[in-house]
Amino acid sequence: MNILLVDDESYVIDYLLAAVDWEEAGIEEVFYAYSALEALGILDEKNIDIVLTDVKMPGMSGLELIRRLNGKKIKCIVLSGHADFEYAQQAMKHQAVNYLLKPARSDDVLNEVKQVVSAIRSEWHEIASVHNAMKSLREHEPLLRQNLIRGLLRGQIPEEGSLQDKTAQLGLALSSGEECRLLVIRQDGEFQKFGDSLELADFAIDNIVSELLSEQFVFATSKDELGNRVYIVKPFTNDKEEDVKASSLEHTGEMLVEKVSDYLQGSISLVIGRAGVYPGDLATMYEAALRQLRLNVRATGGLWIDNIGNDYAADNYIAPLEQLYATPSLLHLLEGGHWDRCEHKIQSIMRDMEQRDQVTAGHLLEAYHSLANAFFYMIHKSGRQPEQLLGDSIYRLELSEKAASLSTLSSWAFRTYGIVREALEARESDDRSLIIDKVHRYVDVHFKDDISLQTLADHVFLHPAYLSSIYKECTGEGVTHYIFRRKMEHAAELLRHSARKINNIAEDVGYQNTSYFIRVFKKYYACTPQKYREQ
Repeated sequence: MNILLVDDESYVIDYLLAAVDWEEAGIEEVFYAYSALEALGILDEKNIDIVLTDVKMPGMSGLELIRRLNGKKIKCIVLSGHADFEYAQQAMKHQAVNYLLKPARSDDVLNEVKQVVSAIRSEWHEIASVHNAMKSLREHEPLLRQNLIRGLLRGQIPEEGSLQDKTAQLGLALSSGEECRLLVIRQDGEFQKFGDSLELADFAIDNIVSELLSEQFVFATSKDELGNRVYIVKPFTNDKEEDVKASSLEHTGEMLVEKVSDYLQGSISLVIGRAGVYPGDLATMYEAALRQLRLNVRATGGLWIDNIGNDYAADNYIAPLEQLYATPSLLHLLEGGHWDRCEHKIQSIMRDMEQRDQVTAGHLLEAYHSLANAFFYMIHKSGRQPEQLLGDSIYRLELSEKAASLSTLSSWAFRTYGIVREALEARESDDRSLIIDKVHRYVDVHFKDDISLQTLADHVFLHPAYLSSIYKECTGEGVTHYIFRRKMEHAAELLRHSARKINNIAEDVGYQNTSYFIRVFKKYYACTPQKYREQ
């Protein structure tokens, strides 16, 4: 904190500089001026918190200096040799903190400055506290609004006074006892315009809804725990004859579904809930709207109006998902590496649900868990962890984001299948590479031995026929041909770089009969071992 001393008498400035313990007073730096005009120049350049000024000075007086500081957050102390009440009164009117008489003792000045420093700190603490609180409120307002509305949708209603305070604080134009409706919106699948960014799509949808509702309705919005966007809607005028302007709201819903399809290249499911009273009826209105969403999970989305009496009959028969459990199961196909059949299996499961008269959220949940179990089993079987392939988000994403609709479930299933297939194929390729590498190393070490396909199969713990098959598939040549080729190559290397006799070289590569060795060598290199050495 800094102070500026202003007095036309230099000895007063010198005395104050020397006699007052400014550090004890809480002052970091002391500036001084011998006139009010000089003081104004310092005030323009330096960060000054306190001005201690004489009143009577040539030119501009101390009182005029104080007037110039009016409106700035600078505290002033008047120091004067004139014990005149009128001077003190004028000084106080222009924000001066106190009035000290000359000659002022150093202790008096010290105590006065201490009080001013303390007052300044208290003011700034209060300002900072209010500022931080307002800043925190603004930053967390969306979350606070969301939590309040989520609680209301669950039937958690604060006391009337508390609810009014919270709604006013968060800018929600809702009052108890007013009639309202709910709009519940679910994203059905990916949006071409935004790819897999659900947040961008949600923001764009919210902008469209706000534009369509703002002319006729007051509304508050939040996202529920299932990822749906929920709007509490009431008209500007409480006209109950139109049942909260139901016809206008339905028209708005039709426009919304159409505009999302046209401009965002995606589909949504929109339920316009039955009318009720805010806030007491919100929980039952919300549950009824969710039932409508759960009963309508097709990929194409659409608009549904929830009216009393149209709930789905509890005794209606819901057919099971036959294709999901038909043999062979997806798990068996994944284990066998039958990739084309795996894809066909997933397609048949989705087609089974698409072609049903009634497909519910329960069906989607059942299919999701069955598919996820198969995928996770294969991921673990490959020695990996799900988050390594699918990311940590699998532990944070709500189930509704994967199985909110048939479209999102289908998109998730095929995307996850592709990732799992790629991982399994890579692992299988790695396993085969390891097997082939073990075969090669065994052959290179055992040239002298009678190496057979059975010997190699035993070494890598595989059936001879399977080893022969994967070796041919991966390398393009048979195992026995590789053994023969490596024997010939090793023999040729010995002929080029050693003086060993041909019969010894034949033994080194596993041929006890030298004549037979010469014959097979000549067939492979089109010349005898001796001729090869001479060349």
